[in-house]
Amino acid sequence: MRFLIIILILMFGSCSKNETTKTGRLKIIPVYCKYDNRHIPKNKFKLFKKEENSSKIKTIEEYEILSNNFIILNLEYGKYYIEYVTIYNQKNTVQLTINEPELKKVELCLDYLDYESNKNVLLIDELKNGENLLLEFFHEGCFSTFDKPVKFNLSKVNNKIVAEYNGKRYTLTKAQIELFREFEIELRSNHTGWCSSQDTYHLFNNKSYQIYEVKDSSGLWRGFDNLLKLLKITTTNSSLG
Repeated sequence: MRFLIIILILMFGSCSKNETTKTGRLKIIPVYCKYDNRHIPKNKFKLFKKEENSSKIKTIEEYEILSNNFIILNLEYGKYYIEYVTIYNQKNTVQLTINEPELKKVELCLDYLDYESNKNVLLIDELKNGENLLLEFFHEGCFSTFDKPVKFNLSKVNNKIVAEYNGKRYTLTKAQIELFREFEIELRSNHTGWCSSQDTYHLFNNKSYQIYEVKDSSGLWRGFDNLLKLLKITTTNSSLG
């Protein structure tokens, strides 16, 4: 009987050693979720693995994304999460599970921003009837520079917000006002970067004299151009002459 037990133990140990660790593959795809931007900056991210039956988290490695075809091989089955930095210099995380050998694709949203967690008092929210909110945009680059700032004006009349740009006036819808709120939240984020060109923004209330100034040297946000595209005020929604 004793010999039978020893044989069973040896057989079990042999089977355990022959078991192969199940692994999968992970493809990281950096994308812009809100804006149309083809420029993918060099970006580093950290990969972490949650240990089974434990709250411990193991750091796998730090990677640098150099292309849209970044694949990590031989990842053991389990729960992971990725930590990366957005174009607003804020950390964001993505959770995922590797549980099959097929290639798993995960997108990293480079222009993600949690608008709900904003704690700033926004000038657009403080705008009162009879007040104007002036946005001035100035671009300075190696090959192109604006001689004068581009102006975008908001005024509140009878509880309605009217935009004036390029000689035309537009009554903004609730959806457009919300887009401007998101723009102001983005404006107040961190825009440091390495680009040789620089965009300068002034947001000014003509009655309260509140002013907010931002210099964007990231070369990635292009906030003013994107604001006009999202509002679509150059072609639609014109209701005032």
